[in-house]
Amino acid sequence: VWEDVGKKINLDPEVLKRIILPLSQIYSIADHTRTLLFALSDGALPSNVGGGYNLRVIFRRLSDFIEKNEWDIEISKTIEKHAYFLKKEFPELMENLEDVLEILKVEKEKYKRMKEKSWRIIDGILKKEKKIDLEKIIELYDSHGISPDNLKQSALEKGIKIEIPSNFYSKLSLRHEKKIEKKKKEKTLNYPKTDLLFYRDWKMKRFNAKIVGIEDGWLILDRTCFYPESGGQDNDIGYINGNKVVDVRKIGGVVLHRVEGNYNVGEEVEGEINWERRLNLTRHHTAAHIINGAARRVLGNHVWQAGAEKKEDRARLDITHYESLDRETLNKIEKLANEIVLENRKIEKKFMKRSEAEKKYGFRLYQGGAVPGKEIRVVNIVDFDVEACGGTHCDRTGEVGFIKILRAEKIQDDVVRIEFAAGMKALKYIQETEKIIEDVERVFRVRREDVKKTAKRFFEEWKERGKEIERLKEEISRLKVYQLREKFTERDGIMFLEERIEGDPELLRKTALSLKEDNTVIVLHNGRNMVCVCGKDAIRKGYKANEYIKKYGKGGGNEEMAQGVKI
Repeated sequence: VWEDVGKKINLDPEVLKRIILPLSQIYSIADHTRTLLFALSDGALPSNVGGGYNLRVIFRRLSDFIEKNEWDIEISKTIEKHAYFLKKEFPELMENLEDVLEILKVEKEKYKRMKEKSWRIIDGILKKEKKIDLEKIIELYDSHGISPDNLKQSALEKGIKIEIPSNFYSKLSLRHEKKIEKKKKEKTLNYPKTDLLFYRDWKMKRFNAKIVGIEDGWLILDRTCFYPESGGQDNDIGYINGNKVVDVRKIGGVVLHRVEGNYNVGEEVEGEINWERRLNLTRHHTAAHIINGAARRVLGNHVWQAGAEKKEDRARLDITHYESLDRETLNKIEKLANEIVLENRKIEKKFMKRSEAEKKYGFRLYQGGAVPGKEIRVVNIVDFDVEACGGTHCDRTGEVGFIKILRAEKIQDDVVRIEFAAGMKALKYIQETEKIIEDVERVFRVRREDVKKTAKRFFEEWKERGKEIERLKEEISRLKVYQLREKFTERDGIMFLEERIEGDPELLRKTALSLKEDNTVIVLHNGRNMVCVCGKDAIRKGYKANEYIKKYGKGGGNEEMAQGVKI
């Protein structure tokens, strides 16, 4: 294309590029910064997968444009101007601006750290490879932030020509698009929908029902109080006619119960759920919504639920966030979550037409992902958090009891996992932690307020003693060397020493190396561990440390030094 246009206007293609490319890049910067502002304001985050990867590429590309052309352009200032210019039509851009700028600040630091290592990597690759294909170029950009232009320039300086396709960034993004797998056709059951009693009253413990079908040992009832595993919440367990219900699942609108014993279609049965388990699962599910809302207020509107699991003993919530959470931040989230619990806010649970719910609450409803059906169940913690959700929930936040965040870890790029417990399970965790602290108090024989100081002192003393032990080991090794020098025997011009000494493997190794000369073969052991060291002259005469270890024990090494254990 450049050649064709150049011919038409009688201009060298390279000159044409030097004129046009900076102009196109300045327009790209204006467009890219606006795209980032809208996307990040809507809650998206730069990452290494899916649409998040496209945002990462956009940010890096505009950063490279600015650096390459040596322009005095600040990305943050440009985004601020966009937000100010568009605030009448899109006031949320100004509302979320602080979060957007913080996200880009973190992304800038990530890219900077990556690029600091890139030149050394480029140099190493160009020394080994004279031809670099597109896959390698993409890998270098992905893993090390090496832009095609920088790679091409470095290659030219070394006399290596690299072809960069004009649609490089399109190919890059395509490579990272998630393949949409075709959903397996869900098995359907030819039964009426099960009447879900737990939606009418989540506290219902007993119920009567009729068996309408039996499929491979699974009972199908006309109505049930048993919650099937769904939405990250574990299923209920309990009894039907006194027999254990060990599993509950749902296919379409039909609930299946795995029950011990024999039954007949048409039989009337009585069911009873394990109430303690239901209460713990319900508290954990409601607590997950509360923590999600608290995290969004503490961290910013970019926070979305990326996954969740509600077990009986504890639960976890995965949220989108661009950096790890320290204890101070977790404490802020925990404090706000428990304030909502103490306020005993009403929790509204109702089925709504999808269009009506979306119009009223927006797409923030879909924290756990898209929900199928024309009608959805909306769980609204009044004036705090609203989500489309099919789980069991408390009627008021006070019923959660208490929320304790146990820990948090970054499980992938821009996703943080928060583990927590609620109600009696939170109390159990605190009591167990108290017990540990009391045990430490007894061991250290100090008061609680002095535990931290005492532990730190013991640790420092332990480190100092470790240094002293190492110094004494060195001294012992020197004394051993002095004594062992008298015990060598000569054979065929080679000096041999095989001796048992007391000490750990490291002492054996240090002592052997201190005794080593070109014409020595040294074998030291402590009854179990052993080390063999051979000098250069000994190796030339056929003595090899690794072969000795293989002959008399198990271990590894090379011909000069090997370690192992005696058999």
